[in-house]
Amino acid sequence: MIRLATPSDLPALLEVERACFGREAWTEKMLTEELEHPHARVLATLPEGGIVGFVAFRILLDECHVHDVAVHPDHRRRGLAHSLLEKSLAHAADAGVTTCHLEVAEGNAAARALYTRTGFTEIGRRPRYYPRGEAAILMSLQLAVPSL
Repeated sequence: MIRLATPSDLPALLEVERACFGREAWTEKMLTEELEHPHARVLATLPEGGIVGFVAFRILLDECHVHDVAVHPDHRRRGLAHSLLEKSLAHAADAGVTTCHLEVAEGNAAARALYTRTGFTEIGRRPRYYPRGEAAILMSLQLAVPSL
């Protein structure tokens, strides 16, 4: 099951975030701001009752930006991240989004492969984007525009 996350989900979201990203994880304040931001959406997956993954994205006019995709390491390789991405893209398309963007760490081969499988293409690079100095790969996806 995938559903919209609420502020009451914050402890579970933080647990997943920290399990995935350790010291580079979003802080409680950052996740709270994402849950409360008027243009942000956080979708959570609960395949076994509790939150084991989420995607955070923002919609502004006809663009979407994926900010965070996290699936607890104990629940990876089950298609949960792909399902979260697909659901977020469907949500964005329903809101009139035509283009979706994201940044991914250059060395994160698994995430890059996931995004490529989902239809994203590499469009650029930001040197030294991440705190450890790693570059970010910019990726974009054109969503189908509904016919009139």
